[in-house]
Amino acid sequence: MRDRFHVISNLLFFQISYFACVLGGAAGLPWLGPGAVLAAVAWHLWRVGDRLTETRLLVAVLAIGTLFESAVTMTGWVEYPSGRVVPWLAPVWILALWLLFATTLNLCLAWLKHRWWLAVLLGGIGGPLSFYGGSKLQAVELVEPVAVLATLAVAWALLMPTVMWLSTRLDGWQRPPPGGTLRGGDVRRVRPVH
Repeated sequence: MRDRFHVISNLLFFQISYFACVLGGAAGLPWLGPGAVLAAVAWHLWRVGDRLTETRLLVAVLAIGTLFESAVTMTGWVEYPSGRVVPWLAPVWILALWLLFATTLNLCLAWLKHRWWLAVLLGGIGGPLSFYGGSKLQAVELVEPVAVLATLAVAWALLMPTVMWLSTRLDGWQRPPPGGTLRGGDVRRVRPVH
């Protein structure tokens, strides 16, 4: 069950962890962000009603992000100052951002579900802006800025509705945890099964 507390805490964890990832990547501290993201994910999964379903969503979005970001990295259009463990793989802090992003799909971004054209629009604008912002914070260098941003706009216009569709199928916040009690004292009546 989503309530205002869950949405606000999700937004706060997202903002703090996002800046830990980006600023850590820029400062040559690539593991700072993933540490913050793991704390945010732990909090997220502790509060969710159906952990297994929500974990499936997080893993699916992380897999999509790993493939996408690694493909972007291999083009050579984008360079990162830190965090690359393997030459063909995106930096660890970028992958952590995808895991963090996945925690917002059923909370902060739940209003976007079934609004496919709006998801296309937000993805097409927000994805490139995120990379542009990262370049201004010196976490990423856009070698071919116009080509990169145009490609990212198209890619994110497809990615955003895709992950929103996944979140409609894998929504761990739709059900209370076993026993009907949500953490934080929110009690829901659960009908007994006969």
